[in-house]
Amino acid sequence: MMEYFGASPELQATALYFCYQIFVLKQKIPTELEFDKLDTTDPKFLVFFDEQHPVATTRYQKIDKTYIKS
Repeated sequence: MMEYFGASPELQATALYFCYQIFVLKQKIPTELEFDKLDTTDPKFLVFFDEQHPVATTRYQKIDKTYIKS
């Protein structure tokens, strides 16, 4: 399993697509609840991949050089 941290357009697209597929389509969460004010113009994501398939994601904020907050 590989994990990627960052804010690249590719990583953001993967994270948002994954959330849309899982939460909006499968779990029927309204789009406006899944994508909210925490989706900033400077997003950062952690995405886990099993081979080339995303299996988990979260957005995060850097607290300092050692810690992040999800």
